[in-house]
Amino acid sequence: MSKFTYLAIVFTTGGSFNTIFEMLAGQALKAIYKLKSNLFIFPGITVQHKLDLFDKLILPILNYGSEVWGLNDSTKLERIHIHFCNIV
Repeated sequence: MSKFTYLAIVFTTGGSFNTIFEMLAGQALKAIYKLKSNLFIFPGITVQHKLDLFDKLILPILNYGSEVWGLNDSTKLERIHIHFCNIV
């Protein structure tokens, strides 16, 4: 058994969290596209409010399980934030 999933966090024998980073990044991208489609309905929302929505809706997805993988390199998750900033 090389992988073990507990509370949607995949633990591997090598101690790598790449699988969870990919899963969280995918879920966050889905949420960003849903948020983006809803933002088209309200075109007058300021950039500050859009960033606030990111902090309240997307960031909890990206931070899920960070207590476990908190010290690992998570550039995949950081790219999600940069992607959102580019589309705002």
